[in-house]
Amino acid sequence: MSEIRSLALPLACVLVLASQVTNAQSFPFTAHATWYEGIDGGNCSFGTIDTVGVPFGLIAAVGTPLYADSAACGRFIEIDAGAATCPGPPCGFTGNRVVVMISDQLFSTQPDLDLSEAAFGELAAPAAGLLQNVHWRFVTGSHAGNIQFVSTSGMNPWFLHFVLHDHNLGIAQVEVRDASGPTWRAATRDSANQWAVASTGNAFVAPLSVRVTDIDGGVLTSTDAVGSLASNATHDLGVQTTTPVLVPSGSLVGPLAAALLTAAGSVVLWRRGRAR
Repeated sequence: MSEIRSLALPLACVLVLASQVTNAQSFPFTAHATWYEGIDGGNCSFGTIDTVGVPFGLIAAVGTPLYADSAACGRFIEIDAGAATCPGPPCGFTGNRVVVMISDQLFSTQPDLDLSEAAFGELAAPAAGLLQNVHWRFVTGSHAGNIQFVSTSGMNPWFLHFVLHDHNLGIAQVEVRDASGPTWRAATRDSANQWAVASTGNAFVAPLSVRVTDIDGGVLTSTDAVGSLASNATHDLGVQTTTPVLVPSGSLVGPLAAALLTAAGSVVLWRRGRAR
């Protein structure tokens, strides 16, 4: 992991900003961007990052305020080394641009961006090391296929444990229903982006149905899509989130996080690089 050291803003200042900033007013967001090697195995539990298909190795680790305890995992952001053409969406970016998928956490108190070398190279020469005050915004992902339900090594008939891959919008909630009855059970997401549902006594019965709520409130239901309770297996849910999103919504970036994003542009950072 890379480590970012910053000149911290007084909490009182951040709270004042939080009371004044709205999503629309804080667009486009500003952050500092660095880069790192070794993009696989990030904190979002996506494993090996696809370099041939989406996201084409173009990923970002994001600072703790933006990571939001893994709520940002799998979301896509567009980063621009230039300036936006208007103070709020919809509008175009004018500089060198890249779209990246969030797949990791950067342990920084600021919502900064640590990009894969390939992604950083779309904005500037990697030798630059640091880009200050780049603009960014959330965009819809470009996965052509469906959301994938990937069970972890901890999956068993009494404990459902899984990660959702390849979603084009952020995921707000996941519910699971097994074949034994009509009840939907809410899954809990941990800081590593892994969802869990524990049995209340009886073993779960396959097949499982999965209901996904995205960050815009859209609800997708995949009936009997998970045919087994085996660990380390992948199941195609047959559904995909598609609604465009250009500004944060829901609990991911509320007023306080938006204020942090605004404040981050005035902070000078020193980067201690990841192990090369």
